[in-house]
Amino acid sequence: VGYRRDEQTIAHTTGCLAGLMRRQVRSVRMAGSCGMNVAAVASGKVDAYFEQGSWELNSGPKIWDFAGAQLLIEEAGGVVLDPSGGPFDIMGRSVFVASSMALAQELLEVFKEAAPAQVS
Repeated sequence: VGYRRDEQTIAHTTGCLAGLMRRQVRSVRMAGSCGMNVAAVASGKVDAYFEQGSWELNSGPKIWDFAGAQLLIEEAGGVVLDPSGGPFDIMGRSVFVASSMALAQELLEVFKEAAPAQVS
């Protein structure tokens, strides 16, 4: 997991994983490469990918990690959002991609349940 190791980040990450398991997600994979994860969603090998970061905390991917994400995913029929559910910000340090809007909405509910104060 490419996240910071502070208590708040650990709680949010494990909360998201627990929420996914409660919804009986078959598998969670953490490949470690933003570009490879986005390509896996675009090719249909993986259903979704997310990573949250912050410039203030110097964490998360940088623009070169996901600069082509929006084009790849949208051309494949998927959606690209901010992990909060808002519009994707190419200059931000967070990305959420899913194979469909229906799946994205379901997963966003899991993220909101995991950390209501962080993900609004």
